[in-house]
Amino acid sequence: MDQYRKKYKWILEKGTSEKDKALEKKKEETDDERILDLALIMDLTSSMGPYIEISKDTLKKVIEDTMINYPDLEVRVAFVGYRDFCDTKNIFYIHDFTFDLDHMKETIGKQQAIGGGDSPEDVQGGLRQVLDLSFRENSIKLAYFIADAPCHGSKYHTGHDGNPQGNPHGLVLEELVREFSDREIDLSCYKLTDQTETMFKIMEKSYNECELRV
Repeated sequence: MDQYRKKYKWILEKGTSEKDKALEKKKEETDDERILDLALIMDLTSSMGPYIEISKDTLKKVIEDTMINYPDLEVRVAFVGYRDFCDTKNIFYIHDFTFDLDHMKETIGKQQAIGGGDSPEDVQGGLRQVLDLSFRENSIKLAYFIADAPCHGSKYHTGHDGNPQGNPHGLVLEELVREFSDREIDLSCYKLTDQTETMFKIMEKSYNECELRV
């Protein structure tokens, strides 16, 4: 992300609960099997306006359902919101993993749909930020992705694109998705519009190719 740091600004927050601090100090990975790391990813550009509230409610429900479905695990949640290259001062909002789930629900509830330029958004940058979160090595890893628009690159959609060659900073969607698969991060995508159809199909193919290599 060096090229991003030279050109863009974003918000990065970390968990501040006593439980978060205790885990950060802990070097041993032996108890990680009892931790579930849940990463939530969402487009925060203005085109999400009609969907932003239902999307936030969906992510909050994902947190609640995860707690119900994995009652024997300690759940940590992280959130990554992304925008586009024109949003130089707030291209990302990142909250790294925390055990404080109520705080995370509040944080998600405060997000706003603003910014963005052309139809595609910086999906690749958002996914890279997720991969750079502080996942525990041996935890169970889940990621949920909500978007109404595709990533940059003409192969992923048929609309106007200010960066038809793809991400101008060298991030390739297929490579990022393969890294999710290689690191055993289960990735689920929520489709809001047909604009993401081609992108999601390419993502699914890339993810499954890694599983077939095993």
